[in-house]
Amino acid sequence: MVAKHLKRLYNEPVYVLGVLPAESEGNVYVLNAARSMKTLAKYADSMILIDNGAFVRPGESLKSAYQWINSEIVKRFSILARSGEIAIGGAVGEMVVDASEIAQTINGMEICTIGYASEELPRSSAFRKAILGREKPDQRKSARILSLVTRAAKTRLLLPSDFRLVRKALVVVAGPPEELSRDGVEKSREWIEKNIAGGEVRGGDYPVKNSRYVAVAVLLGGISGVHRIDNLFERARRMQEAIATGLTKEEAKKVEKTAQLMQFVDDLETEEATAEELEDLLKDLEV
Repeated sequence: MVAKHLKRLYNEPVYVLGVLPAESEGNVYVLNAARSMKTLAKYADSMILIDNGAFVRPGESLKSAYQWINSEIVKRFSILARSGEIAIGGAVGEMVVDASEIAQTINGMEICTIGYASEELPRSSAFRKAILGREKPDQRKSARILSLVTRAAKTRLLLPSDFRLVRKALVVVAGPPEELSRDGVEKSREWIEKNIAGGEVRGGDYPVKNSRYVAVAVLLGGISGVHRIDNLFERARRMQEAIATGLTKEEAKKVEKTAQLMQFVDDLETEEATAEELEDLLKDLEV
């Protein structure tokens, strides 16, 4: 309902951040997620999806994993949301990414997700020289960025999927200005262009003064062939069949009336609905 009315009231794209239930969660959550995705597809310009199950570590409950899941979401959105900002006295990126490029990557792309990877920089210059040897600094910076982008796209997506089956992508590299590399960003873009189904790839950098990390966010738009989503809808379908076959006639009638109510609420304009209309329909549920 929120997405529907935002779409109606504002002449702006509507983006939805959706969380898919883990495999261990109950069937009710699965059915609710499947129904919500079908409804949201009518109103959202894109859905950025997160799979709860992808972040549950062995032996850990979903409840205890929530904090980690939220942290992973924030890391990705923090880079994307701040990529076009220029702090007072801060450095300006060589390849600036702004909000319009993010929008162009996901607008109309239905299912989207974000990958993330980071690397802590060595603290001392002596230690840095010892582990780098004679490798040229520019080569090292470029290689690090390409390695992080590869890891983010292949194994660190909020919604595990085959990154090659996407139509658009955007890469943002964040870190101290002296550790960023235009060549690394360009090579990362070229690598993604060669590997994805579509050919539209954007990229840029976001300097962060005094940071001890280099981090990348990879935004993927228009994902197809996601097994996790296919399995979710198949599980929801089986649950609906099980519910239907196990109901009495009276229970089946109530379920049907409930579905009618949900469709009625979805179709009407809230401010035009009368109390009598809702009351009449609710009375029909009293089987």
